[in-house]
Amino acid sequence: MSKQRLMILGGGVQQAALYRRALAMGLEVFGVDPDPRCACRALANGFHVADLRDESTLTEIARRIGIAGVVTVAADYPVQGLAAIVHALGLLGLSRETALACTDKARMRQTLNQAAIAIPDFQICEDRADVDTILQESPDGLVLKPTGGSGSKGVRFLHFGTPARDVSAAFQEAAAFSQSGQVLAEQYITGPEYSVEAVNVDGEPHVIAITRKQTSGPPHFVETGHDVPASLSAAESSAIQQCAKGAINSLGIVNGASHTEIIVDGGTPKIIEVAARLGGGYINSDLIPLATGVDMLGAAINVALGRTPDLSVTRNAGASIRFFQPRAGTVQKIDLRDAVEIPGAVKIDPILAVGDRVSELRDSRDRRGFVISMAANQIESARIAELVVSTVIIETTDP
Repeated sequence: MSKQRLMILGGGVQQAALYRRALAMGLEVFGVDPDPRCACRALANGFHVADLRDESTLTEIARRIGIAGVVTVAADYPVQGLAAIVHALGLLGLSRETALACTDKARMRQTLNQAAIAIPDFQICEDRADVDTILQESPDGLVLKPTGGSGSKGVRFLHFGTPARDVSAAFQEAAAFSQSGQVLAEQYITGPEYSVEAVNVDGEPHVIAITRKQTSGPPHFVETGHDVPASLSAAESSAIQQCAKGAINSLGIVNGASHTEIIVDGGTPKIIEVAARLGGGYINSDLIPLATGVDMLGAAINVALGRTPDLSVTRNAGASIRFFQPRAGTVQKIDLRDAVEIPGAVKIDPILAVGDRVSELRDSRDRRGFVISMAANQIESARIAELVVSTVIIETTDP
């Protein structure tokens, strides 16, 4: 019997685990990425170089291959192309309307508002003058972000005293990541941050885990660590899950994985983003399997193929990731010798070599290296990960 064929959109480092899982499931895997030298090209049974926003080309490739399903992970830019393939070939997955609502932050917020889902206040800015007006009315500041994209790209905290040149630069950067050229000015709220990892099957969202998120804070809010599961009371967990499920349903996700980001503001969970795909940051590839035993990558693949996923929790442990944050400059020395001896450190990867350049932390692309840890609970796994971070030596010269 011939193998089923799966298409994976994206071929970067964070997609590699998805390729490996699909191959381990006995599938014939075809990758697509605009970079002919991407990390996953060597993993795929077949590979095509294409713009992941070119819906007609993607659909033509998928039809020619004869795929049974299509998936992606960790990036929003392939999502509309994925929905186009699903629509054209009659596969299971996102509708085109849902894909658009989950990749256009303005449309997403309008949809959530109409469904009475709690979100921060927001306004759409057409130009720099709009930002100036909103800043004058925002004593606590605001978060400027593109209407598209992920990984904190183009995100910046601004306050009334921010110099005019910095406001202009922030607007231009955010607009550059927005296909429409519009920018979102969002109310700045504070509180613990979480993400909800879920799989929808025939319209029913199954929450697998709630992740506690660590970020660099203002001005760029880059994610610097995750802990699974989040330490929450039953009431807190229920409130966060219900908020996420309401958002997922209102956006129309019927079959497939989702990654919903939430800030609990004064006790009220508020939606920050909903991604209609598996989340990145090694949450689904590593942390959830370590903490719960649930194979999230396999589940997403099975749903795309029309199979029933196994979402049974078989483990009750803690898993954490911390990203290294070396000082900006040129790497002179990397020493992991003491760190690799720390019990509970499952994986340590500097993703750096001597001579590499380290940039200031502005978005997820600037993260350099990580440790993944596992323990009896998330408090202990977090302690282990932070110990590794403090033990690893990465020395840089001045930028």
